[in-house]
Parts: sequence; structure tokens; C-alpha cells
Amino acid sequence: MQSKTKMHAEHEFNNTKEIEKLYHKLSATRDRSKRCFLLYFFIIPLFIIIGGVTFFFLELVASQEAETRNNQVCVAERKLLMENLKASLEGNFSTNANIMQNLTNLWQAIQDTVIEIESCHRKRLFELMPIETFAFKNALIYSFSVYTTIGYGHLFPRTMKGRILTVVYAVIGIPLNVAFISDLGELIGRTVQYALQYSQRRILNKTTQDPCIEYKKFSLVVLIAIVLTAIIAIIVMKVERSRHWNYVDSLYYTFTTSTLIGLGDLTPEPSCLQFFVLMPLFLISETIFALAIGFVTYLYRYESVIMYKLIKHKISKFLLHRRLQHIKSALQGENLQDSHELIRLSAEKADTARTSVDTGKYNADVDAEIAELSAREMLIDKKIGKEIEMLEAVPSEIDLGILNAQMKNDHESKRRLKDTLKKWLDEHSVKDDEDMK
Repeated sequence: MQSKTKMHAEHEFNNTKEIEKLYHKLSATRDRSKRCFLLYFFIIPLFIIIGGVTFFFLELVASQEAETRNNQVCVAERKLLMENLKASLEGNFSTNANIMQNLTNLWQAIQDTVIEIESCHRKRLFELMPIETFAFKNALIYSFSVYTTIGYGHLFPRTMKGRILTVVYAVIGIPLNVAFISDLGELIGRTVQYALQYSQRRILNKTTQDPCIEYKKFSLVVLIAIVLTAIIAIIVMKVERSRHWNYVDSLYYTFTTSTLIGLGDLTPEPSCLQFFVLMPLFLISETIFALAIGFVTYLYRYESVIMYKLIKHKISKFLLHRRLQHIKSALQGENLQDSHELIRLSAEKADTARTSVDTGKYNADVDAEIAELSAREMLIDKKIGKEIEMLEAVPSEIDLGILNAQMKNDHESKRRLKDTLKKWLDEHSVKDDEDMK
């Protein structure tokens, strides 16, 4: 008896220690100073500038040599085609015997030249494309594209040192970008939630928590993303006026950059506005798009599965209810043909060796089937209720995959759990003191 009491006391002591550890973990402060977030505004520009300067010194000479080779190839191709055209013209106009024939030959020579130029363009498009040198402004754009994982593709290193540096720079810079977007996303999510809660308390006079606040928050974030994208597109159109982009081009470029697609068909012109205005705006829009995409990802991963099960249970319940009503109406004589059909089906289920069928047995079978269908309907109702509870029990933090930026505030849930554990520990502490006395 004493050994059992001792084992029980040891078990309770171990449980208390585990709960104390959990309580201390929840009580440990994880909030950083606001100055930590402000460090991003110093570290990120410095990191991009250092990367741009390094790529500038490593890749400038190699990119200039590639540009020179590209121009030499183009000049040589053009010179050869012009010499062939000149020789054809001299041969056709050396005599005036047949002017019309000479004009026909001239036109054919021009056509052949145009076809040759087009063929050269199609076959050697990559080799003859304009080369972007690693001038300082271009190096900064390349550094930014690696840091944000956009990767337009119009700038790329040509030396072994430049490619190794790109790998090292990306390994250091991408986690820094993820950390910045996560912290900025958490700040934006809390601000949006505070704005919604303030509007409910002050404007709508609601004191209870809105169960749809997360969807409202998502809608507000999407609205902010749309408005910000439209504004940035206007700025891009003004900044890139030398490239003659219309608003659709600017909007397309803004969206592909903010969502980190970076196809490279439209690339920016290096300018001061690009560095001091558009790059910060793209970091903000990238964060907002990450929040919106993260919420949609959560819907795909969790709520879509629950909704599928809920719809399936609803359809099953509807079919069972229709079948149950059909049987009941047939038994009540509302549809005599259905009643005979029901008896015929019941007879087929009976033993084929029996020649005489008891009507009371039919009724018992029908009653049993009705009871079974009713029980199945009740079971489906329970499943539907469970799926609805799962939909309402939304996790406190939405997973954004690699970004892991929060759109939900779980501080209140942690505080309630911490208070409950504190209360439990206090009660057991008082109980232990009484036992010792």
C-alpha cells in the first residue's frame, strides 16, 4: 500500500515538474525590442550595396568583354550581308540590256538578305541579344534580384568567382529576406487585426469576438495588395517612361516582381528612383502578397479538406433522407406502386428456397431498414457537427511555408493557457504545503 502511494506521489511530482517547465516556457519573454526591427532598415540596404559593389568589381570586365564580342559578331554579320548585297547590285546593273530583269533580280537579292537576317536572328538570338554590363547600377539591381529571389535573368555572372559569390550571397541574403518579411508580415497582420477590432468596438459597438475576423483580415490584406499594386504600377510607368511602357506593362511587371515570379521579359532601367522608391515598395508589396498567399495556402491545406468532407456528408444525408421519406410514403399508401416494389425487393433478399413469405416478416424488415437509415442519418449529423467544429477551431497561426509570417494573433490563447497552468500550480503548491504540515 505504501509503495503504491509512493509511486503515485512520484508520478504526480513528475507531472508537476513537466507542467512547471511548460509554464516557464510560456512565461519566457519572446518579444524583441522595436529597435531590432529598425535594424533591418540599416542592414538590408548595406547588404545590397555591399553585394552590388562586389559584383561590380568581379563582373564588370567580363561583361564588357562579352558586350564587345557580341558587337563584333553583329558587325561582322552585317558587313558580310552588305557586301553580298553590294556585289549582287553591281552585277545586276552592270548592263542596261534588260532593266526589268535587273529590278527583279535586285528585289530577289533584297528578299534573300532579309531572310538571312531573320534566320540569323532566330538561330542565334541568345548569342546576339544585347549584353547588360555590370555597371554599378546594374550590379545593385542584380544584388537586389538575388537577395529577393526574383532573378530577372537579364543579368548573370560570367566568371567563376562571380558565380561562387552568387551562391554565397544567396545563402546569406535569402534567410535575411525571409526574416525581414516574417517580421514585417507580423507587424502588418497585427496592425490590420487592431484596426478591425477597433472598428468593431468603436464604430459597430460590438463587444463579442467576431468568428469571421480572420476572413475579414484576409479580405483587407487583399484589398491593400490590390491598391498598393495599382499605385506602384503608376510609379513604374513614370520611372520607366524611357522604355515606353504602358500601364498594363507596368502592372504586369509590378505583379511579377511582387510575387517573385521575375520572368525577365520586362526589366527595369537603373535609376535613383528605382533604388530609393521602387525597391522599398516592392519589399512591402512582397510581404503583403506573402500574407495573402499564405492564407490561401492554409485554405488549400486545411479548410478545403474539411469542406470536402462536409459537402460529402451533406450529400449522403440528403440521399439517406430522400430514401427514408420514400420508404415511409410507400408504407403509408401514398404510392402503391412503390409499396409493391419495396415488398418485391424485400422478397428478393429473402431465402430463395422459401415459397411462402410472411407479411409480418416484411414489415419487420422494413421497420429494421427504417431504423438503420435513421441511425445512419443521426451518425452523419454527428459527423457534420464535428466537421463544423473543426472549421470553427481555426489554428492560431497560419503557416506561410518558407515565410512563416503570422496573420493571426495567438498571444491571447497563450495568456489563457499560462494563467490556467499558474492556477493549477498554485493549487498543488498549497496542497503540498498542507500535506507537509
